[in-house]
Amino acid sequence: MASWTDGSAPAFTDFLNRACHFAFGEVYRYSPALRIVRDAVNLMELYNEEDFAFRFRFTKASVIAIMSQLQLKKNTDRRGSPLPPLLKVLITLRFYGTGAMQTVVGDLVRISQQYVSRSVWEITQVICLRLFPKYVRLPDAADANNVMARFYAIGLFPGVTGCTDCTHVPIVSPGGENAEVFRNRKGYFSFNVQVK
Repeated sequence: MASWTDGSAPAFTDFLNRACHFAFGEVYRYSPALRIVRDAVNLMELYNEEDFAFRFRFTKASVIAIMSQLQLKKNTDRRGSPLPPLLKVLITLRFYGTGAMQTVVGDLVRISQQYVSRSVWEITQVICLRLFPKYVRLPDAADANNVMARFYAIGLFPGVTGCTDCTHVPIVSPGGENAEVFRNRKGYFSFNVQVK
């Protein structure tokens, strides 16, 4: 028989809660939830350069450069288990780069979906405030003619002052006569969408 100290208490408590819910339509809590203590792991040291880039879509040097531009402050609040700024950035990059569900992103570093959600929201806000104005801008009136001339020289596009990229959102085949219209160059069905 399993003892309460071998880690089976949460599973047994969950079993009891489910049994009571099934039998009586109520959920009873027999013991307080156990806190999980996790070791702080430095993902920059854990993965080699290739594995790191595969997981986070950026090199270690790029992440260090991003960190220096974001100028994040370490949380000095001793309540709970605050995440270090580097981990928040890596969680956000993983979420952006893979498009995976927040729970899956959290599983990589053993944190909850709620922590992932808060981290992505916080880092996205900082990116919008600090990096967006610095790197994303349309040309002013003085530069517009120069930009239009360069676009025309590249691809004979008259009057163009900027471009945006699109992304393919996978869909299930809509079927019917026009289904193949939705098949992209990579061979799967998708909507080609653009952020406005």
